[in-house]
Amino acid sequence: MKRRNMIITAAVAALSVAIAVIVGLSVSNMSASGKKTEAGSKEETDSSSVAPAETEASSEEETEAPSETEEELNFHMENTLRELTTDQFAALSSLSNEVKRYYTKPDLNDKGRPIEASYFEAIFKQKLGTDVRIMNTDDKRVTLSFALAIEYDENTDYVLNYLSAKDVKAVFFVSYSYAFNHPEIIRRILLEGHTLGSMGYSLPESGFARLSLEEQYNDLKKMHDYVYETYGYSMDKFFYGDLSYSLASMGLLRDAGYQTCFYTVSYNDTKHEDVIDAAGFLDAMSSASHKGAIYVLHTTNTASLIITPSLIDRLREQDYEVGVYN
Repeated sequence: MKRRNMIITAAVAALSVAIAVIVGLSVSNMSASGKKTEAGSKEETDSSSVAPAETEASSEEETEAPSETEEELNFHMENTLRELTTDQFAALSSLSNEVKRYYTKPDLNDKGRPIEASYFEAIFKQKLGTDVRIMNTDDKRVTLSFALAIEYDENTDYVLNYLSAKDVKAVFFVSYSYAFNHPEIIRRILLEGHTLGSMGYSLPESGFARLSLEEQYNDLKKMHDYVYETYGYSMDKFFYGDLSYSLASMGLLRDAGYQTCFYTVSYNDTKHEDVIDAAGFLDAMSSASHKGAIYVLHTTNTASLIITPSLIDRLREQDYEVGVYN
């Protein structure tokens, strides 16, 4: 691990000084040493990666007193999750339940915003009567968001270190299995003032939006209740992990008090084993910046954490403010 820390630190420093140095970086060497920690992927979301039923039903005698850290971490937020009535479920039938896949392209309109994302934004607003988070309303605000499903070699800790050093707040979307298996990371995300969002409880292989509306609500509620009961933190942002959505599903999220979140800039960085040229990755992400951009990154690939600090620097050089949704 010590050797890996030295490699990552050297790579980040080289990126900050000159991209040419990065070209020779062997991301594969770092990725090869990656070790997947506890379950968190859709394929691994089973009884082994969730809290045992016995634990949930443990007696008061077996329940340990909360530590000072846990007590400090109770945010005492108002619980914003809304219960849905039978009539509300029935009303959602007026919205299409056809499952589609979200996508976006880099082409910009005359306002300097992506054409495809602007189209989705307008359609969702028309159909749902509420804003869906695709871009920031502030032209100069750019947001970094991270989708966390599996943890490799403390990669997320490195990202949090870089965000702290750059004084940047970000958005982290997590599933139950990730939150349960990595409470220390969730605590750090919250304590350092970042925004925590949901990807649902079970990460079903078929996709969240393909569950029945009742199943979707129950899945959303189980994840929401776990975080709220553990940290006193009320989540209100949702990200479709497989990017598959339906208007009915988004309407359910709206009625439950959640905002659906997408993005405008991404990269194929979801697989740990993929060898990604860090210099090219950084160039692609920084050159895709635009007014109100929202980035999504995945810490499963080491290249994503390597470029994070330099990406922030480049965005700031373009006079963007980097922070959470405005």
